Amino acid sequence: MSKIKIAFIHNNCKDFRYPVFKKLQENEKFEVDFFLLDKPVQDLNNCVVLDSIRIPLMQDFVIPIGLYSNLKKKQYDFVISTDLGYVITYVGFLYSRLKGCKFVLWNEQWTNVHHPRRYLTRFIERLITKHSHKILAFGRKHGKFVCSLGAKPESIIYAPNAVPYENVIPEQEDYIQFSGDEKYILCLARLLKIKGHESLIRAFSSVVIKYPNYRLIIAGEGKEYAKLYNLVEELNLKKFVHMPNTLVTNEQKFKLMQRASIFVLPSIQTRVTEAWGLVVNEAAINKKPIIVSSATGAADELIEDMKSGLVFKQNNHLDLADKINYMIENDEFANEMGAAAFSKIESYYNIRKLTEKLESCFYE
Repeated sequence: MSKIKIAFIHNNCKDFRYPVFKKLQENEKFEVDFFLLDKPVQDLNNCVVLDSIRIPLMQDFVIPIGLYSNLKKKQYDFVISTDLGYVITYVGFLYSRLKGCKFVLWNEQWTNVHHPRRYLTRFIERLITKHSHKILAFGRKHGKFVCSLGAKPESIIYAPNAVPYENVIPEQEDYIQFSGDEKYILCLARLLKIKGHESLIRAFSSVVIKYPNYRLIIAGEGKEYAKLYNLVEELNLKKFVHMPNTLVTNEQKFKLMQRASIFVLPSIQTRVTEAWGLVVNEAAINKKPIIVSSATGAADELIEDMKSGLVFKQNNHLDLADKINYMIENDEFANEMGAAAFSKIESYYNIRKLTEKLESCFYE
């Protein structure tokens, strides 16, 4: 029996995606060729790293050089590509239409991107969703979004967003100087506007009045640092907030997760929206009580309000402060939320389940 020929198009292959790519590659029923814009984190067989031209101020408008000519070298049964905003997706879809093969969209969006360029390409996005053989969606709102663009409900395969996890404890390294007398609220995210740090700092300013033994750790680096630092100073929080503005290593990340009492991802909606927030999965793996904003993809999916964590209204620091206080004041509930989130990781939000759902696209 001949193998199913798959052209797998993606912008990159990062460490958290490599196990999925590798399992797909190792499936004896498939013949997979990878076409990537960046070099993969580890070697993949039959992988072409494309040259590309990035157009400034055009919201990830990257033109892949030679993608179509490489695709034409083989008659594929399936083409799978990433989000609706990428030119590689447009090229892969064009090939599928001209060659009569099936197109699979691996969609991460759950709301429209409000950028002028994306308004210009919206008709292409609708065409792709309408004619995709299958669409991978991380959750219900992701599925609802592609249906609003014209996707057929029966074309949607719900597939979890997942990161690898092992029972091996890595070496630990301090990101800050921890104190045994303090408890920590952790936000681990790049210092970008979309991450919503300002609402977290404002929320914490009222939390720390009631609970002065708590400290806020803002781990990560980014261009919003100066603005956030000024806000910390303005609110007289310098002795209560740790914000080194440095990249977090894996060893530091593990210790941060271990020491945190509560994990918060306070993302807000800007021109774009947090597609998911995979750091939430990492916090769940560590059984941490988790609070996320309504503007994260993980909200109402992995983190269901009062079932596996708490969800607050995005960019609302008063609501966030209430949620943090509730976690602090209800220790048993907080532990139950951490355990519930971890249970969802074990049963569904894992690499095994993601790979299973991905492979199912090519059997139908």
